[in-house]
Amino acid sequence: MINVLILFGGKSVEHDISIITYTQVICAIDLKKYNVKSVYLDQDNNFYLLKKDIKFDGDIKDIIDKKNLIKCCFKKKYQKKINKYLVYCNNYLVDVVINCVHGKGLEDGTLSGYFDLLNVSYTNSNLLSSCIFHNKFYTKLILNKYNIKTIDYEYITKYEWINYQQETIKRLNRFGEMIVKPSNLGSSVGVNIADKTNIIQMIDNGFLYDDGIIVEKKLKRFLEYNQAVYKINNELIISKIEEVKNNSSVYDFIDKYENSDITRICPAKISNQLRNKLTKITKKIGQIANSKGVIRIDYLYDLDEEIIYLNEINVIPGALSFYLFEAKNIYFPSLIDDLIKEAIKDNERQNELVTTFKSNVLESRKRNKLK
Repeated sequence: MINVLILFGGKSVEHDISIITYTQVICAIDLKKYNVKSVYLDQDNNFYLLKKDIKFDGDIKDIIDKKNLIKCCFKKKYQKKINKYLVYCNNYLVDVVINCVHGKGLEDGTLSGYFDLLNVSYTNSNLLSSCIFHNKFYTKLILNKYNIKTIDYEYITKYEWINYQQETIKRLNRFGEMIVKPSNLGSSVGVNIADKTNIIQMIDNGFLYDDGIIVEKKLKRFLEYNQAVYKINNELIISKIEEVKNNSSVYDFIDKYENSDITRICPAKISNQLRNKLTKITKKIGQIANSKGVIRIDYLYDLDEEIIYLNEINVIPGALSFYLFEAKNIYFPSLIDDLIKEAIKDNERQNELVTTFKSNVLESRKRNKLK
């Protein structure tokens, strides 16, 4: 059997959302098919192995009860019989990690790089894709090169804001009403509406979360759509499109996770023309991102201009966006199977690449020093 480790929690403003994603994954994974252990990252990024790994049906707080946690770490051990280094968490062999973390310092490539160093398979996007597409500024730069439209914006660094505040505000005046959001954060945390009267306050608030801020023109009339994609056997699997109906003027963290007035329609009731346009963009992004693991793309459709704008990309979406694939009859246990298979195959492909190069540079340097 494949040994699976599910990782969740972490030092992030999205810590609690990660716990919810974990509960959904542990309930969906086939425990007859996989040996499963779970590791919780606390808000200081300490690793804890859960003593009990059962399908969760209790109080969420019970998951991270200290009585159920053993402090742990990942280590490589060499096994002579198979002439290979294997990765263990305490004494549990790890074949593949299902990454259920969210947010800056975790989802943004930090853990992808960590598992690359350990040479263990993991289910989310690779280091480069995670770094780029978790950051809203770099997402805009890359996708604009591929003629994928994003909303008109200004990018502001903390240094620029401290030293050139008045000049920066003058540039922002062209927007009128604006959306202010941290560049490298998810779940709409720190997102606010601003205008000339409160722009300083809103940008200062954004810098509490990140060193880079995106300020965008606020659309007047728009619809919100989500679509997800992942890859298996070199084929992109694209979900149905979801429409998110929200009466609030800005879709923030409270709206996304605590507002019961949000309506989600999947599949979205839209024209074939709009559906085809959205799916074409999603496919293109999947190809650009080389999307190992599920990524979810959030779109805004400007009703006045009839233009599709990419809003953001989620490289480890909440609940891994399993509900978007159910409309295509791909249910969560099957989605998890696909993610695990692709993670292992990707790791095997990476291990086939040449990582050594024979040279005499060290010997030459030694001889030159002796002279």
